[in-house]
Amino acid sequence: MHKIKTNEKSKKNVRKNIKKNEVIEESEVSLKNIAIVVGVIAVIFVLFYLLTAVILKNKKDKKTEKTDYSDATLLESSSDILMSDILKQTGDKYYVIAILDDKTELYNLYLYNRTDFYYVNMDNALNKTIIADETVYDEDPRNIRISDTTLFVVENNQIAEYYVGYNDVITFLRGV
Repeated sequence: MHKIKTNEKSKKNVRKNIKKNEVIEESEVSLKNIAIVVGVIAVIFVLFYLLTAVILKNKKDKKTEKTDYSDATLLESSSDILMSDILKQTGDKYYVIAILDDKTELYNLYLYNRTDFYYVNMDNALNKTIIADETVYDEDPRNIRISDTTLFVVENNQIAEYYVGYNDVITFLRGV
């Protein structure tokens, strides 16, 4: 009888050990699965981060390329003034441009980083009053009316010359 009890006890012990091993194996498998899922999620986050960084860098580079000769560049390299103030700027000789066409980027090729140019912002409500069907020149800037892009050459606080239209303005700018 003693042998039977021992056999039964050892069978019970074996069953317990098998159950313990199964529980341990299941928890190991469960931990492995969790570690794999966490690793995959971490890799996905890293990939999204890198992709976002590359996209933002490309957008920044494109924006820099686009604005090299845009309105913003013209405004950065010259002063934005009112038409009525074109004779009130400092310097013995300077240039003032009022752009009414869509060729701003072309003008900027010539005006980029120039400090002797001033820009009459035609989007300003106070400057819109000078827009007319025909260009009218007057010694008093408050009476000047423009119908096209116009460049004024100012010397000793007087308008020495002015050029009207894209062709005349660009021809003059090429020589400056």
